[in-house]
Amino acid sequence: MRVLLPHRQNSTYIIQGGKEGRDRLKMLGRVLEPTTTQFLRSLPVQKGMRCLDLGCGGGDATRLIAKVVEGYGGSVIGIDLDEGMLEAARKELAENTSISFEKSSVQDFRDSDVYGLVFARFFLTHLVDPAAGVAVMARAAKRGGIVAAEDIDFSNSSFSYPRSLALERYEEIYIATARTRGVDPDIGRKLPHLFKAAGLTGVKVQCQQLVATKENREAGILHAWTLGAISQSAVELGVASQGELDAVICDLVEL
Repeated sequence: MRVLLPHRQNSTYIIQGGKEGRDRLKMLGRVLEPTTTQFLRSLPVQKGMRCLDLGCGGGDATRLIAKVVEGYGGSVIGIDLDEGMLEAARKELAENTSISFEKSSVQDFRDSDVYGLVFARFFLTHLVDPAAGVAVMARAAKRGGIVAAEDIDFSNSSFSYPRSLALERYEEIYIATARTRGVDPDIGRKLPHLFKAAGLTGVKVQCQQLVATKENREAGILHAWTLGAISQSAVELGVASQGELDAVICDLVEL
């Protein structure tokens, strides 16, 4: 088990949805595909396994799960609250008959003892009550099934050489915006405890660090795009002015 996005209609979700949000998630999916795929392939997938991707966004991780289980006759359902994201996912993955999508909030999701694999990527960090989210994941999994989460731990995660004041300010703005909304930008370090508290056993932890280089421009641009995606929330909450955000975004692009 590795312990490591709805629309603004969810008031605790700080990142922009809609088409712009989907474009950012596509980039995020490309950047993370190698490590997420490696992680998924390390799991004990069984023939015919039914899988759940909770908080699936545009379906990027859902597609990766399907790649892992489709050879075994398995299937994946993606659940999210953002109908715009789900509509895009249905269009992009229409030819994959092993994948389906449904609109639901985590509070309303009631499946119990159904799935061989329950997965969530960058979902629990957006919940005011992540313990309740883990409880939903644990309940949805079949007895002996796999519950896996990939999530962020933002504090002190952004560093560079030479030192970048823009990168440090980006980290400060993201953390302050998330905490002001009542959600946890440092959920990663707490996941082992949350998983055990939910009654899950055999909890294991892996850590990955995203590295941006001149040759890996998307990883670097992703910081700028993410800051742009939280700008509305940051301004509304008084964390930063639009002028400062614009300046930091420009500096991040030039990293």
